[in-house]
Amino acid sequence: MESVLNQTLQPVEVILVDDGSTDSCGEICDRYAELYPEFYVIHQENGGLSAARNTGIERASGTYITFLDSDDFLHPLYLEILYENAEQYRCAISVCGYAMTRQDQLPEVNRRDNQPCIRTRQEALWECCSLRKMNMTVAWCKLYRRELFQEIRYPVGRVYEDLATTHRVINLVDQIVVTPVKLYGYYLSESSITRKKYSLNNFQSENVAQDERLDFFRELGEPELYQRLAVSVQRNRIANYCKAVRYLPEAMQERQELYRKYQMLAGEVRRYPKSGTDRLLFFLFRFSPGLCARAFFPIYEKLDHMERQRRHKETL
Repeated sequence: MESVLNQTLQPVEVILVDDGSTDSCGEICDRYAELYPEFYVIHQENGGLSAARNTGIERASGTYITFLDSDDFLHPLYLEILYENAEQYRCAISVCGYAMTRQDQLPEVNRRDNQPCIRTRQEALWECCSLRKMNMTVAWCKLYRRELFQEIRYPVGRVYEDLATTHRVINLVDQIVVTPVKLYGYYLSESSITRKKYSLNNFQSENVAQDERLDFFRELGEPELYQRLAVSVQRNRIANYCKAVRYLPEAMQERQELYRKYQMLAGEVRRYPKSGTDRLLFFLFRFSPGLCARAFFPIYEKLDHMERQRRHKETL
């Protein structure tokens, strides 16, 4: 909340959603609302992050909205740069970079580093299918025209709620503006929702989101986009299957259902363009899902962890 108060462009309203917190968060929110007239608090029973986002959307009255998760923070220039880019390029979605950090500060930002580029709707959706383009699929690090959420809400009761939603919002616009400047601080807290121990809810929520994405991209009627998304979904299904083998041995029925879905799409995806890494991954999984989970996937996880560490060091 202090990072919001420190914005060079002050927001018209700041909606604080106390989603049934059991600590002192609700009291802290009330205290800020007493001190600052633009802060407004909503106390509600715990419904999860999606319910909190939806409550904020329904209460919002400004031209633009943005989301700030409770353990993250903003650079002072966050709103100013995103707003200026949106207005200058007449885009309904303005996106910035983010930094993963265990500190409460971001790398220094020079306004001259703000060199925005335009992504067409198709290019942005293409990036939603990419393995390393997290800032395109998440709800945060974006400024949206509020009317984009007129008929869109986040799925309540699920994690990975933005994986199921952001592409639907992007599909409503002709283009978006993106700046590489890292203005959003993604705080690496062990207590954050997606970093907690892998659970059945994680497994099911992500698989449902991927199923929905597959249906959505299929209905777009754009073959290249659908093919890229289908490869991405299959890659994700393998990862979730392997995680379930390692961390959810009791979820045998759920794992078998995921494998069935993978098999149903496998023949189709075999014809689509893939990277060499994906071809190797798909071959190993087809040869032996169990061996892939026990032998190959730990290596994949280690490489993924090293990649995350590398990206983290780049932001320091």
